[in-house]
Amino acid sequence: MNRSILIFVPAIVSTVILIIFVVVISLRARKRKAGLKSLIRAVDQIGRGEDGARIESVPCDELGELARAISDGAGAIKERFLKGRYLNRVVDAMDASLIVVAPDGLIKTVNQATISLLGYSEDELIGQPFRVLTGKRIKGEVESSDDIRYLSKEGRSIPVHFSSSELAATGGEALGMVCVARDISEHNAIQEALKASEGKLNAILQAIGDFIIMIDKDMRILWANDAVTSAFGFDIIGMNCYAALFSREDACMNGDCPVKGAFEDQLSHSAEIDVEVFGEAKSFECSANVAMRDADGAPLAVIEVCKDITEYKRTEQALIQNAKLASLGELGAGIAHELNSPLAGILSLSELMLGRMESTDPNYVFVEKIKDATVRSKNIIMDLMSYSRPGAEKWRPISVNEALCSVLSLFVSELKTFRVKIEEDYATDLPEVMGNKGQLMEVFLNIIKNAKDVFVGNGNIKIKTSCLKVDGGEFVQVEISDDGPGIPEDVIGKIFDPFYTTKEKGGGMNIGLGLSISKGIVEAHDGTVKVDSTPGVGTRFRLLFPAVAERDYGDKVVEVEDAESCG
Repeated sequence: MNRSILIFVPAIVSTVILIIFVVVISLRARKRKAGLKSLIRAVDQIGRGEDGARIESVPCDELGELARAISDGAGAIKERFLKGRYLNRVVDAMDASLIVVAPDGLIKTVNQATISLLGYSEDELIGQPFRVLTGKRIKGEVESSDDIRYLSKEGRSIPVHFSSSELAATGGEALGMVCVARDISEHNAIQEALKASEGKLNAILQAIGDFIIMIDKDMRILWANDAVTSAFGFDIIGMNCYAALFSREDACMNGDCPVKGAFEDQLSHSAEIDVEVFGEAKSFECSANVAMRDADGAPLAVIEVCKDITEYKRTEQALIQNAKLASLGELGAGIAHELNSPLAGILSLSELMLGRMESTDPNYVFVEKIKDATVRSKNIIMDLMSYSRPGAEKWRPISVNEALCSVLSLFVSELKTFRVKIEEDYATDLPEVMGNKGQLMEVFLNIIKNAKDVFVGNGNIKIKTSCLKVDGGEFVQVEISDDGPGIPEDVIGKIFDPFYTTKEKGGGMNIGLGLSISKGIVEAHDGTVKVDSTPGVGTRFRLLFPAVAERDYGDKVVEVEDAESCG
């Protein structure tokens, strides 16, 4: 029994060991299979980019080593995946268009802003040549930073600010170009609107006749309108205002400069300033106000506006002078009236005495001289009254010869004092003209006085009258000439302009109205006035008036050159 047991014990042990071995092998195979499934599932999750991929039941063999290696790599892959997804989200969140172009010029990557801007889908853009969007190659024809135009899917031209940079691998191998573009349509529209607005504002400023000047703290002119350039004849931008406007080397005194005042207290300042423009004295009323400030509110620039008040001041002076002349005229008329009474008595007594005296009486010649002097005095007084109150005299037939003689009698002594010789050449049987004697005397007096004023020493003035025929009609011509220095060519065209004068300012009221008024009077008498002058030789004024019988000659403009002698 025991023997037989001993015989079966090894067999039983062997069987148990075999069973255990089979069980162990089976368990290990099952565990290995579970680990393999876990490995496959984790790799699949990693491939799909899912978070939380794990490998469970890892065996301690080669498969376990592989699982652990995959598990470790999965972390790195996950980290790179998350970074890539983050970068993709950043790129898609950009409001600027981003396009990656491969070295062969084909589009490799686009962001959402590009799709929205151009109207293409991502699939429609990927693989297309970049020049489809611009009509140009990425290199050679498109600058790395420039304003260009993209072409949308609908064919719309879109202005963009474009910039590009090379994309290279770690080893330096070129991977393509990264192109960033920002839509500037709205920006351009705003710029165009601003440009149009600035253009309108500039047109308004340039059209203003007043001087408009922007000046900085150093008294440099930053900007000026066309009126300034036209007035001075050169560009004054960048010059100091005191040098450009006043030809000064030093700045103006504070009290005289509205610009300095505006910089100092930042209030509005004004002043009346005299400036010489092309040799002519001009008066301006200037006001200055702060136009630009820095971040702290300190003034950077001042706008000065200057209005030309020269004509206003001259008109004001003329009105004052006219008021004085009117007062003097009234005074002269009153004095003349007072003198007429005693002169009338002297004339009557002298005539009475001559009637009672024999011509052989030795006193006869003296009484006759008293009578002649009295008559001459009365004529001078009558002429003075006519000149003092020209508007009071009605139009009537006038003898031009007599009017000229009356004018000369008024200041013959003055002419002698200045050693000016008068040569008179009056035509006989000269027709009369219809007009106002006082006004015609004013014309002749102005011209003769101007001729007298040109002489420094001795001089000659010739006065000639004649009868001319123009198209069969008779006209009276008056020529007043001198042998003075003459009138320069650049001046002769201005002598009839109101307020124009070449005389120096002095004791008299030389406001430049004499010839302007004279021309107006001549034209009011349906006449014409011409002047010709040769520098160094002399000047001649020629006046033409229609004779009384020929006054109604229509709208014809009578020229002296068309005339011929009445004889």
